[in-house]
Amino acid sequence: MLGFATQPPPRGRLALVGAGLPRGEAYRLVQRNAMRAWDEERDFRTLVQADQQIAAKLDADAIDGAFDLAATVQPVEVVFETVSDGVALPFFRPSAR
Repeated sequence: MLGFATQPPPRGRLALVGAGLPRGEAYRLVQRNAMRAWDEERDFRTLVQADQQIAAKLDADAIDGAFDLAATVQPVEVVFETVSDGVALPFFRPSAR
């Protein structure tokens, strides 16, 4: 497993769009940090938090929310229920968080 994140969270881009940035600009800001994390083997989240252009649009709580894995995967249970049409899936055990 890599010691640094490389997948830009869609919630981060959406938060930037919600803060008034055009989609293309939000994508550019997030992707710039993702590529830097990849190229320099650095932590993506740390780079996003230190990015002044992102910080000008999002406060620390909004950035933390963009990296909230629980919120990102929350809809997975609904997808599995829809796909399985109520049939129990033995490989999927949602956590009780």
